[in-house]
Order: sequence, then structure tokens, then C-alpha cells
Amino acid sequence: MIEFAGLAYALAKEAYEYFKDGREVFDELKGAADAVKDVKEHFQLKDADPKLVDLQWPQKSGFMKRAEADGYTIAWSRPDKVASREIDGYEVMYEIDENERTRRKLMLRDGLVLIGRKG
Repeated sequence: MIEFAGLAYALAKEAYEYFKDGREVFDELKGAADAVKDVKEHFQLKDADPKLVDLQWPQKSGFMKRAEADGYTIAWSRPDKVASREIDGYEVMYEIDENERTRRKLMLRDGLVLIGRKG
């Protein structure tokens, strides 16, 4: 019986050493994963309040020229139609603020949303 207890103790000690090393590796990997997550969150754009614009704003601001240069055709859509238009290949268009790391949906006062489609 004493031999069995000694064997059990030796196995437990080996298992502890094995898993202790594994725990240290796990902690290092977790730290690296947390660092990558922090970097991703830093560069990810946050949604800001929608920007209310008028019908001429896309042309006057140069937004339309930039969108066309990127291959987009833009249009206005009612909010209840946006999901259907996304199926057709449209996307909601955003004004990006690189300094603030935010994006703002562009809307008219009556609720129409600026959308665009590549191609």
C-alpha cells in the first residue's frame, strides 16, 4: 500500500510539473492574444452618430468623386429598403474620420440613407 501511495505521489508530481509548464506557455500565448486583440480594437472603426446631410452634400464635399474613383455608384435609399438593397450588392456608405477612428452613416433629414454598389 505504501508503494502504491509513493507511485501515486510520483505521478501526481510529474503531472504537476508537466501542466505547470503548460500553464506558463498558455499564459504567454494568452498575453500575445490579448496584445493582438488590443491592436485590432485600436484600428477598428467605431460607429458614431449618423451625419445629417442634404442632397447636394455628396457632390459638394467630394464624397461622390471619391466613391466613383473607388468604383462605387451611390444612391439614396429608405431605411426599410436597405436590407433588400444589400442583397442586390449595395452597401451603406460611411464617412470615415481617421483621426477619431470613427465612421458615420450619411442620412438625409427625412431618413434616407446613402448607399453604394461597386461596379
